[in-house]
Amino acid sequence: MNKDLLYELNDAGNQIEWIQQELMASDSINQPVWIVGHIPISYKDCSIKWALRYNALVERYQHIIRFQTFGHIHTELFSVQRSLKSNKPIGVEFISGNAGTYDKMNPTLRLYQIHEKYHVPIDFSIYRVDIEQSNKNQELQMERWFDYKREFTLKDLSPSQHLLLS
Repeated sequence: MNKDLLYELNDAGNQIEWIQQELMASDSINQPVWIVGHIPISYKDCSIKWALRYNALVERYQHIIRFQTFGHIHTELFSVQRSLKSNKPIGVEFISGNAGTYDKMNPTLRLYQIHEKYHVPIDFSIYRVDIEQSNKNQELQMERWFDYKREFTLKDLSPSQHLLLS
Protein backbone atom coordinates (compact mmCIF):
# COMPACT_ATOMS: atom_id res chain seq x y z
CA MET A 1 0.00 0.00 0.00
CA ASN A 2 1.26 3.46 -0.87
CA LYS A 3 1.37 5.46 2.36
CA ASP A 4 0.83 8.79 0.61
CA LEU A 5 -2.57 7.62 -0.58
CA LEU A 6 -3.75 7.06 2.98
CA TYR A 7 -4.10 10.82 3.42
CA GLU A 8 -6.82 10.86 0.76
CA LEU A 9 -10.27 10.36 2.22
CA ASN A 10 -12.00 8.73 -0.73
CA ASP A 11 -9.91 5.71 -1.64
CA ALA A 12 -7.20 7.42 -3.66
CA GLY A 13 -5.60 5.01 -6.04
CA ASN A 14 -8.57 2.69 -5.49
CA GLN A 15 -6.67 0.80 -2.79
CA ILE A 16 -9.76 -0.15 -0.82
CA GLU A 17 -11.45 -1.29 -4.01
CA TRP A 18 -8.35 -3.27 -4.97
CA ILE A 19 -7.98 -5.02 -1.60
CA GLN A 20 -11.71 -5.77 -1.56
CA GLN A 21 -11.41 -7.46 -4.96
CA GLU A 22 -8.38 -9.43 -3.78
CA LEU A 23 -10.19 -10.53 -0.62
CA MET A 24 -13.29 -11.52 -2.60
CA ALA A 25 -11.18 -13.57 -5.01
CA SER A 26 -9.33 -15.27 -2.15
CA ASP A 27 -12.61 -15.93 -0.33
CA SER A 28 -14.09 -17.58 -3.40
CA ILE A 29 -11.33 -20.21 -3.33
CA ASN A 30 -10.90 -20.28 0.47
CA GLN A 31 -7.35 -18.97 0.17
CA PRO A 32 -5.64 -17.64 3.32
CA VAL A 33 -4.48 -14.02 3.13
CA TRP A 34 -1.60 -12.10 4.68
CA ILE A 35 -1.71 -8.32 4.57
CA VAL A 36 1.59 -6.45 4.62
CA GLY A 37 1.43 -2.66 4.69
CA HIS A 38 3.39 0.40 5.64
CA ILE A 39 1.24 2.57 7.91
CA PRO A 40 -0.65 0.71 10.65
CA ILE A 41 -4.39 1.20 10.25
CA SER A 42 -4.69 2.12 13.94
CA TYR A 43 -2.00 4.80 13.72
CA LYS A 44 -2.73 8.54 13.60
CA ASP A 45 -1.18 8.90 10.12
CA CYS A 46 -3.94 6.77 8.61
CA SER A 47 -7.15 8.56 7.59
CA ILE A 48 -10.04 7.70 9.90
CA LYS A 49 -12.45 7.21 6.99
CA TRP A 50 -9.97 4.97 5.18
CA ALA A 51 -9.32 3.00 8.38
CA LEU A 52 -13.05 2.44 8.92
CA ARG A 53 -13.44 1.09 5.40
CA TYR A 54 -10.40 -1.14 5.84
CA ASN A 55 -11.64 -2.42 9.22
CA ALA A 56 -15.02 -3.23 7.66
CA LEU A 57 -13.16 -5.42 5.15
CA VAL A 58 -11.15 -7.07 7.95
CA GLU A 59 -14.40 -7.83 9.74
CA ARG A 60 -16.05 -9.21 6.60
CA TYR A 61 -13.03 -11.37 5.66
CA GLN A 62 -11.62 -12.22 9.09
CA HIS A 63 -12.09 -15.92 8.32
CA ILE A 64 -9.41 -15.77 5.57
CA ILE A 65 -7.14 -12.96 6.86
CA ARG A 66 -4.53 -14.87 8.83
CA PHE A 67 -1.90 -12.22 9.45
CA GLN A 68 -1.44 -8.43 9.20
CA THR A 69 1.87 -6.65 9.63
CA PHE A 70 2.85 -3.01 9.29
CA GLY A 71 5.81 -0.73 10.02
CA HIS A 72 6.20 3.07 9.74
CA ILE A 73 6.45 4.01 13.41
CA HIS A 74 9.80 2.34 14.15
CA THR A 75 8.57 0.76 17.38
CA GLU A 76 7.63 -2.81 18.30
CA LEU A 77 3.87 -2.72 18.95
CA PHE A 78 0.59 -4.44 18.28
CA SER A 79 -2.96 -3.17 17.93
CA VAL A 80 -6.15 -5.17 18.41
CA GLN A 81 -8.83 -4.60 15.79
CA ARG A 82 -12.41 -4.77 17.02
CA SER A 83 -15.66 -5.55 15.27
CA LEU A 84 -17.55 -2.48 14.15
CA LYS A 85 -20.77 -4.32 15.07
CA SER A 86 -20.06 -6.14 18.32
CA ASN A 87 -16.74 -4.66 19.53
CA LYS A 88 -15.27 -8.17 19.86
CA PRO A 89 -11.60 -8.62 18.92
CA ILE A 90 -11.29 -9.72 15.27
CA GLY A 91 -7.69 -9.05 14.26
CA VAL A 92 -4.22 -8.03 15.33
CA GLU A 93 -1.95 -5.55 13.60
CA PHE A 94 1.61 -6.68 14.27
CA ILE A 95 3.72 -3.52 14.02
CA SER A 96 7.42 -4.03 13.49
CA GLY A 97 10.27 -1.86 14.68
CA ASN A 98 13.13 -0.31 12.73
CA ALA A 99 14.63 -1.99 9.72
CA GLY A 100 17.33 0.71 9.62
CA THR A 101 18.97 3.17 11.97
CA TYR A 102 16.28 5.85 11.78
CA ASP A 103 16.36 8.21 14.76
CA LYS A 104 19.59 6.56 15.97
CA MET A 105 17.73 3.41 16.95
CA ASN A 106 19.17 -0.08 16.58
CA PRO A 107 17.46 -2.08 13.82
CA THR A 108 15.20 -4.98 14.77
CA LEU A 109 13.85 -7.87 12.77
CA ARG A 110 11.33 -10.58 13.41
CA LEU A 111 11.49 -14.28 12.73
CA TYR A 112 7.98 -15.74 12.62
CA GLN A 113 6.93 -19.32 13.16
CA ILE A 114 3.91 -20.00 10.95
CA HIS A 115 1.45 -22.87 11.34
CA GLU A 116 1.92 -25.09 8.31
CA LYS A 117 -1.76 -25.95 7.82
CA TYR A 118 -3.57 -22.79 8.99
CA HIS A 119 -1.00 -20.16 7.88
CA VAL A 120 -1.27 -18.17 11.11
CA PRO A 121 1.68 -16.99 13.20
CA ILE A 122 2.35 -19.32 16.11
CA ASP A 123 5.08 -17.21 17.69
CA PHE A 124 7.95 -14.97 16.75
CA SER A 125 11.31 -13.84 18.02
CA ILE A 126 12.59 -10.30 17.80
CA TYR A 127 16.27 -9.77 17.09
CA ARG A 128 18.13 -6.50 17.36
CA VAL A 129 21.36 -5.31 15.85
CA ASP A 130 23.84 -3.42 17.97
CA ILE A 131 25.08 -0.83 15.47
CA GLU A 132 27.73 0.64 17.78
CA GLN A 133 29.30 -2.77 18.46
CA SER A 134 28.90 -3.83 14.83
CA ASN A 135 30.78 -0.75 13.66
CA LYS A 136 33.43 -1.13 16.36
CA ASN A 137 34.05 -4.81 15.55
CA GLN A 138 33.49 -4.47 11.80
CA GLU A 139 31.09 -7.42 12.07
CA LEU A 140 27.33 -7.66 12.46
CA GLN A 141 26.40 -7.95 16.14
CA MET A 142 22.86 -9.29 16.42
CA GLU A 143 21.13 -10.84 19.42
CA ARG A 144 17.77 -12.38 20.17
CA TRP A 145 15.94 -9.70 22.10
CA PHE A 146 12.91 -11.73 23.16
CA ASP A 147 10.40 -14.41 22.21
CA TYR A 148 6.99 -12.83 21.91
CA LYS A 149 4.64 -15.42 23.44
CA ARG A 150 6.93 -16.14 26.35
CA GLU A 151 7.65 -12.46 27.02
CA PHE A 152 3.95 -11.61 27.23
CA THR A 153 2.79 -14.99 28.62
CA LEU A 154 0.33 -15.55 25.78
CA LYS A 155 -1.35 -18.88 25.00
CA ASP A 156 -1.42 -17.96 21.31
CA LEU A 157 -1.31 -14.90 19.03
CA SER A 158 -5.08 -14.55 18.68
CA PRO A 159 -6.93 -11.23 18.91
CA SER A 160 -8.56 -12.30 22.19
CA GLN A 161 -5.17 -13.05 23.80
CA HIS A 162 -3.85 -9.66 22.66
CA LEU A 163 -6.91 -7.94 24.06
CA LEU A 164 -5.88 -9.22 27.49
CA LEU A 165 -2.60 -7.29 27.10
CA SER A 166 -4.09 -4.02 25.90
